[in-house]
Amino acid sequence: TSYFTNTSTTTKQDTTEQKEQKQKDAEIADMSTDTDFEQQKQKQKHNIASHNSLLSAIPSPYHEWFHRHLQHNEVHKIVDIYTHLTLMREQHRVQYQPSNGNAYSQYSELKSGEFNACISMVHTLMRNIHQSPMVEKYRRIRCGNKAFLKKIAHIHGSSLLLKLCGWDLIAAAAAETGHDSDGVYIFNPSLSNDWIEMVTTFLGFYMAQEIHANVQQQTTTVDDKNDND
Repeated sequence: TSYFTNTSTTTKQDTTEQKEQKQKDAEIADMSTDTDFEQQKQKQKHNIASHNSLLSAIPSPYHEWFHRHLQHNEVHKIVDIYTHLTLMREQHRVQYQPSNGNAYSQYSELKSGEFNACISMVHTLMRNIHQSPMVEKYRRIRCGNKAFLKKIAHIHGSSLLLKLCGWDLIAAAAAETGHDSDGVYIFNPSLSNDWIEMVTTFLGFYMAQEIHANVQQQTTTVDDKNDND
């Protein structure tokens, strides 16, 4: 009788301890869930603040593109590209604007066309890599290449633009002999396809926005001139 009584008592104690342990485990799990939830809320708030800060640094016409890429870890680097493009364009405009202040003279439009051709060429270089990632020739640019010299090299700031996009310049002394004796740009092999796609689509979007803005400015200038006449 004593044996069965002790066994029964032990079983009840085990059952009670198991229930208490389960309750403790459940409380710990609830606390962990609450902590995870709070961490997620804080992270979400931080992301929203970061996104708002990023969007505040660029004009509203570009928000459409950036909203689609806010989750990308390196989207802030696209802001760097945009900022540099803006400085390049303004410096180019000031450099070649006639002394009479006419921003839309034939000469100014010619120089503006040269700048746009440079950005278009960089976009083409990125698009080639995006569309044919395994083709090695698209990942190298000879500094002595005629198209490179004509459309990119003479535009102030183009070297930094290429670097921001992912191109590394190998100086002449370190480049291979022969055709690469003038130096060569090589696209960084560590950069992901997502980055290549993001830069490519942004440059395309940038060109579309700037061309649209330029047409609007020219139309406004002509209308103002006609009103004055």
